[in-house]
Amino acid sequence: MPTMPTKGRLPVPTANDDTVDNADDVFDVTSIFGGVSKQPLVQVTFRGEQVTLRVDDAKEVGLSLIEASCAAEFDAVVYRVASQKMGLSIRETANLLQLMREARDALWAEREAP
Repeated sequence: MPTMPTKGRLPVPTANDDTVDNADDVFDVTSIFGGVSKQPLVQVTFRGEQVTLRVDDAKEVGLSLIEASCAAEFDAVVYRVASQKMGLSIRETANLLQLMREARDALWAEREAP
């Protein structure tokens, strides 16, 4: 039976290029078990800052990262279609993208409403 990874390291490129300049630019995630709390925990380290999360909170953060990543990819598709296929100006493309984001946020809010 395969085992679940207990540790993951993801190099994070700098804003200017696709290289990792130093060890602090690594997003490090580790599963731990609290000796005092006797609870499973997730430890996240990024740029020298360390945060310990309860498992449910870590799952929520992970899901938020996935949702934001998917939304960013969709934004890129909207931008390409609007600017390259439809010939919209940068301003028109930005306005369209803003309208699409607002509609997406409204849809997500409806989905989360009781």
